Amino acid sequence: MRNGPQNFKITTTMTDFERKFAARYPERSYLPTMMATALGLPRISWRDLTKVNLVRIADYIRQTHAPNSAKTLLAVIKSFLNIYSEEGLFPCKDFSKILSSRSVPSQHVALTDDEVRRLEAYVPKNDTENDIKILAMREILTGARGNDSVELSMDNVQNGCISYVSKKTSRESVIPLHSLLAKYLSMQPKKEHNRSVKIRNLKKICKAIGMDKPITLYVGGKSVTKPKWDLVGFHTLRRTFASIMASKGVPIPVVQKWMGHSNIMQTNRYICVDMEEQNKKYAGLFK
Repeated sequence: MRNGPQNFKITTTMTDFERKFAARYPERSYLPTMMATALGLPRISWRDLTKVNLVRIADYIRQTHAPNSAKTLLAVIKSFLNIYSEEGLFPCKDFSKILSSRSVPSQHVALTDDEVRRLEAYVPKNDTENDIKILAMREILTGARGNDSVELSMDNVQNGCISYVSKKTSRESVIPLHSLLAKYLSMQPKKEHNRSVKIRNLKKICKAIGMDKPITLYVGGKSVTKPKWDLVGFHTLRRTFASIMASKGVPIPVVQKWMGHSNIMQTNRYICVDMEEQNKKYAGLFK
């Protein structure tokens, strides 16, 4: 499912709403376009944010995205409107309730050690794939969020560790430098890519390295069976870091600090357990 247009560009013809939104959430700068599409408008402005229109926008996003993805997008819009709620820029005052959604239980996947090795050995077919591989390996080896990993470089390395302050939480993470990480910190992507391009190319790479085993997960409130590569998203890489670290015996509170989480429960949700592997490991206990 596409999360937004592939070629969104900030231009001088943007409305004040769009300019402010793109400045606040550059990674979600496609959302105003999506909101305009929901209303059948070429562009969206503050005056379009009436109660009726926000209901239409919320319904459109819920219909075109998985439940938890829709919840995230609506939360971004709600957070943005909350910033300007006292400025009198838009008509609807009851936006918070309209844009609220409940979470739906979902399961997730993470790459195994072997799949990470295959990803590292993969030879990209073009510049875009090379850019995505650089960003993917940075996230896998640091657990950093996408908007943090894109700015990492050797300047972040000191005393055998890599450190950075998260844009989202303002928390500092200090992580031991993985032996492969310096290679990917010294390489820089040739261009910026929006979320849909990143996910599409990551899936292509994961398919190419043989991540085709059928996986059944509970996603968005229903059970789905797909090849593993098709269940991968960019957040999978952050989960991969947490899952591999936990599988190697790193205490969860340490993984929590490395990932910049506010509590252990949040970190636990990032750890994906390969039950097939665990069943093999502990099969002897049942003899």
